Amino acid sequence: MKQNKFTGFVLADSLIALSVITISITFIFINRQALIRQREDKVVKLEASRLAKECSDELRVDHGKGSVQIHRNGYVASANRQRVKVTWQGKEVINVE
Repeated sequence: MKQNKFTGFVLADSLIALSVITISITFIFINRQALIRQREDKVVKLEASRLAKECSDELRVDHGKGSVQIHRNGYVASANRQRVKVTWQGKEVINVE
């Protein structure tokens, strides 16, 4: 009889350990996906800010033009004397007025 009690305890202990490991692995994968998404967002913002800088520099060099527009890799940057705006795939990324 005593062996059955110990066997049940070992089985419960193993199930608890398996549950903890499963939850830990799930947590790691969810956080990994969040970090990947954050990195992608930062890359988009970095490329957009570089394009905004380039667009504003071009506007400054070409004094005669009223506005400048640059299309590159899905990004559209437009600048005039009042603002600089960068969109990516139809979404506004940067708008500086």
